[in-house]
Amino acid sequence: MQSRIIGILLFMILTGAVYGQTHLFRAHIARNKTADGQTNSCVVTITVITRSDPQNIQMIHYNANYLNEDVFKDRNFVRYYVPGKNKRAGDADNDFGDLVVTDLNADGREDFAVKNDAGGNGGPSYNFYLQNDKGIFALDKYLTDSVGSFPKFINKENKTITTLVHANVGEDCKSIYQFNPATGKWTRVNRVWIR
Repeated sequence: MQSRIIGILLFMILTGAVYGQTHLFRAHIARNKTADGQTNSCVVTITVITRSDPQNIQMIHYNANYLNEDVFKDRNFVRYYVPGKNKRAGDADNDFGDLVVTDLNADGREDFAVKNDAGGNGGPSYNFYLQNDKGIFALDKYLTDSVGSFPKFINKENKTITTLVHANVGEDCKSIYQFNPATGKWTRVNRVWIR
């Protein structure tokens, strides 16, 4: 078992693991091809290792339909808001990176978002995984299905996230979502169209 853990750690280090403060994250993408050789979907695997206990390994798998060929190939196209790496990097076309590590729900634990679709004018959409008090990451269905875009602003004091998404030719849509720690649920508290 220990040689397996050492092997996984070595593999992650050599192949571009993302280093958060408490976890290591490694993305692997397997592209599915049609009979004529065209890529039509992907299976993404995120390997998460707890830094303080390398035996604690979590594997997360999800299907993605439209991811560009360069997704997960550039280690510099990740953000680590918790330790601050690439925190101030630009976000052209609402693309905040392939994998983003931050504390989304203001509970003091690392969470992460990972691309699930390359998107269009509004930018890519993300799967959001929140860490529970046992260190397990679970898909947040509301953020993934109802929000989709990575937040432009995160306000830990108010427990809110704000998305600003290009909506049409002349407007952006600004939406604010608030996390309720008592219920563990998000609610949209405001949405406005900005010219």
